[in-house]
Amino acid sequence: MPSTVLTEELIADVGMISEAPTDALAAYEPFVRWLLSTSADELTSLPEHFFSSFKAASEVGDDIEDETNAKHSESTRQEDRQLFEDAFKARLTLVEAEGELETVWDQLSCARREWCMLDIKLLALQDDCDENREFIALLERRIIKLLQDRDLAIAETYTTEKQIQDAEFFKAKQQQRRQQQEEEQRKARVASALRKFLLRRSSDESGNTSGNESPTAASSPKYTEKDVQRLQKELADSKSRAPVR
Repeated sequence: MPSTVLTEELIADVGMISEAPTDALAAYEPFVRWLLSTSADELTSLPEHFFSSFKAASEVGDDIEDETNAKHSESTRQEDRQLFEDAFKARLTLVEAEGELETVWDQLSCARREWCMLDIKLLALQDDCDENREFIALLERRIIKLLQDRDLAIAETYTTEKQIQDAEFFKAKQQQRRQQQEEEQRKARVASALRKFLLRRSSDESGNTSGNESPTAASSPKYTEKDVQRLQKELADSKSRAPVR
């Protein structure tokens, strides 16, 4: 029958088990072996008080098992709680470490960006430095050119002033020489006019002495206003005959 086969299989399984998995189940091992080895007819023919005692024993066993399970569950809960706390602490530590890692990564990214900006600024400063050097070189060339032009202008100014001084000196000499020549010519004209005047005067006096005048009157010549006018006329004629310079 199928029940008999099932019972035999259970007996074989029990025979393979050397000992109970827990202490609570080990107390029921003899009963289990007897139960598995007894036929169904024998089980049904057992008296009623046997089943009542079995129920009481079963209840006691259930209580023991419940207490054991409760202790086990309590220890399990404590272990689970400890594991949860450890896992929570580990997770919290991991989150803090990840936060610190993100902060460090952000700082590293900022440092890299700042480094790139510093490179860009350094290149810009280098370009500005090169431009400033070129501009300074251009200014130096311009300054040198201006200094050369200034020296040339100073030399030209000195030369011009020297030429002007020489020209003024030469002009003053020429004017002085011309004044001396004019003075000598004027003196010569005056002397010539005076000689002519004296010659005319002497000729007039010689003509008068042939008349009624006495030698005493002739020896003391008198210059009248007419003689002065004649002398001025002679001087004016001599000036007009002088060459104009």
